[in-house]
Amino acid sequence: MDYGKALIKTAKERLRLAQLNFQAAEASIERAAFYPAVHFLRRTKELLEEQQYDVDTTNFVLKTDTSLARMVYCC
Repeated sequence: MDYGKALIKTAKERLRLAQLNFQAAEASIERAAFYPAVHFLRRTKELLEEQQYDVDTTNFVLKTDTSLARMVYCC
């Protein structure tokens, strides 16, 4: 999924890829696959670090950080 990351030009596309990674992480968590979830959440966080924050993005960053901390604790 992230192989095309270098081709992303706009913040909107970067945010969309971050959302897809987060969805993949949530699917992994539901299946108790915590290591893949950590991988997807770290990718999400990397993509969001390059993003300008607004209110919605800030909430998404908080949700990502919380999920990542929980998954790292589980591993």
